[in-house]
Amino acid sequence: MITNTIGSEDRHRTINQRNALRAIIFNDDKLLMIKTNKGDYKFPGGGIESNESNFEALSREISEETGYTLIGMGEKLVEVIECHEDKYDKKSIFKMISLYYECKVSKEPQVTSLEPYEARLNFKAEWVDIFQAITTNSFLLHTQSHNINAWVYRETEVLKSLT
Repeated sequence: MITNTIGSEDRHRTINQRNALRAIIFNDDKLLMIKTNKGDYKFPGGGIESNESNFEALSREISEETGYTLIGMGEKLVEVIECHEDKYDKKSIFKMISLYYECKVSKEPQVTSLEPYEARLNFKAEWVDIFQAITTNSFLLHTQSHNINAWVYRETEVLKSLT
């Protein structure tokens, strides 16, 4: 398993922590990713709701964002810990722990059920070559760093770690 830390904690500030699960789904030589209207790629997944198991949370997120049904959850491949100033509470640190699991999904997708912000970003599931996803995200990081989604750096680092 690969662990990557982005930013650092300030032990003198309150930490607001969020735990998230993300799916790494390969089919032959393609990876199931979410493409947004800003042109970037992200892994399907999101936060864990109270009283949800990891399987339940990841199953819900995959279904909502891609329409596919989770049929198998394998080992944890990557863990990313991100720390930065909390944008809602400037006196605190926001700490996101993202766990990336190898997953298998159904052959055909059903209807998605996007959150309002996901619909605004026009989330679309896409089977993509991993190197194309890395190239696309890296290009955005270098040319449009002020107008990209917050997850692009994290997701690009994870993509690179899988090659």
